[in-house]
Amino acid sequence: MTNADMMVIFDVIITIMGSYIIFSTIKMKKDGMVPNLFVPVEEMTKCKDQPGFIAFLFPRAIIFGIVSAIFGIEGVCNDMFLNLGQIVNVIMIVVFIVAWVWFSMQLRKGKEKFF
Repeated sequence: MTNADMMVIFDVIITIMGSYIIFSTIKMKKDGMVPNLFVPVEEMTKCKDQPGFIAFLFPRAIIFGIVSAIFGIEGVCNDMFLNLGQIVNVIMIVVFIVAWVWFSMQLRKGKEKFF
């Protein structure tokens, strides 16, 4: 397996992860239950305001899921179909890492507020 094949696999996994985050977030909003993707079940027992936490988390998780899916799709397109250039790859990596750090900080902030 070549490095290019490994990158395509990585990009597909990131795309699936982003899609799963979006799906889980929409399901969370619909069902009113926070999935253990975001917070372990044991920790959720300490939540003082689950509906408030869901309302807080929903837009942030959707944004992170969309950024992740776009990052993965861009990677697949770049590795398989057309070369978008190193600048685009660097920008996408930076955007993904910034989104990841931002979401992690927001999740921690939500836990501090609602737990």
